Amino acid sequence: MATNLLDSLKEVVTPDLISRASGMLGESDSATTKALGSAFPTVLGGLLDKAQDSGAMGQIFDLLEDEANDGSILKNVGSLLGGSAKEPINALGGKFLASIFGDKMSSIAGLLSNVAGIKSPSASSLLSVAGLLIMGVLGDRIRKGGLDLGGLTNLLVSQKDSIISAAPQPLAGVLGLGDLKNLGSYHMSGAAAAGKKGTPWLWPLLIILAVTIGLWLLLRGCGGTEPGSAVDSLKLKTDVAAQEIDVAADRRHPVEDAFAV
Repeated sequence: MATNLLDSLKEVVTPDLISRASGMLGESDSATTKALGSAFPTVLGGLLDKAQDSGAMGQIFDLLEDEANDGSILKNVGSLLGGSAKEPINALGGKFLASIFGDKMSSIAGLLSNVAGIKSPSASSLLSVAGLLIMGVLGDRIRKGGLDLGGLTNLLVSQKDSIISAAPQPLAGVLGLGDLKNLGSYHMSGAAAAGKKGTPWLWPLLIILAVTIGLWLLLRGCGGTEPGSAVDSLKLKTDVAAQEIDVAADRRHPVEDAFAV
């Protein structure tokens, strides 16, 4: 098994698959090959673009672990052609691509149509085929490597350079990036911004601290016997606030460290 994801995908694209797809779509073998060759890094690039969105990546990871994605399509790639959209694996593939591209699906298909010189409906069909094959390969890596969400993201990030070099440059514009090289750095800045948004949690702690110290000083000045209680209250409230800060920090994306390499 090839280590590089793109190489693994090329291995499952057989001449028979290209010939059958070309015949069904009314496209040349060379154009179909080019379209799939562009679709693979396009989908992987879109997936890499989601890598710092833990919510989106969690949903995608669940799709990859779905029982319908059992790897059987990698042993019978011809079954991808002409299947009903209602079939479990095809329905799963549709959700997979929608989770990555959302309302940009038509723009992605248009990009592939322009790059490969094929009709838009053909581009949409080949994009679906590419999505299913990527699901099969990634699902296989997850099962055999025992990968969790962080492990999957590390795998994607480790192959960022090869994905970017193979992806069509117009993909950057579709994804809203100035350059495909910004895939990682873009999310790093997002992660940094998320970290800064966590600082408001410090204000409740400071307010509690100021009020409790003021109360303690007031009681001491009046000769009261409650300063010990005030200190105990301070400790309790500051501990709670500190725990809230820790929880907020833990909510930061679990795969952020992958981009620090």
